[in-house]
Amino acid sequence: MKKAYEFTYKLNYDEIYESFLLLNTKRSKKVRFIIGLALVLIAVAMLIGYSLDNQKMHFFILAIFSILLLYYLIYVPVLKSKRGANKVSKQNGTYRVKLTEDGKLHMGSEAIEMAGDKDARVIETERIYVLRPDNRHTFCLPKRIMKKEEIDEVRDLLKAHMKYVVR
Repeated sequence: MKKAYEFTYKLNYDEIYESFLLLNTKRSKKVRFIIGLALVLIAVAMLIGYSLDNQKMHFFILAIFSILLLYYLIYVPVLKSKRGANKVSKQNGTYRVKLTEDGKLHMGSEAIEMAGDKDARVIETERIYVLRPDNRHTFCLPKRIMKKEEIDEVRDLLKAHMKYVVR
């Protein structure tokens, strides 16, 4: 394994959007599906209860509340991700990132600890690594800029210093 990995790259919109979406969806697809299904069932039951007796407004209010929560669960992460991706892609920047064996991430003259806080994590997909060393910094490393053997070595380096999530 090398002592450091240095990458210079430009991100495309899809990579940026995927990064933000992964960070904005805190729960797995299975958990989100179960919560969504429960909210739909609650809304349907409340609407049926209201249709049987339209004097019971609390059924209608609970149905509306369930529908709003469902909207929040499904669409808010997507909207936040699109807004963030648009903002970053408009900057059209070239990024230069260096990962070192001692657990530091260098961007320009700034050195950031990979395990910067208790919530530090890396998310790996087929196409990218999303690094979240602390609550102020987010990095997207596309795998397309890496050699095949570098992908595995970078994975091992990140696993050694951060909580590792595969999606």
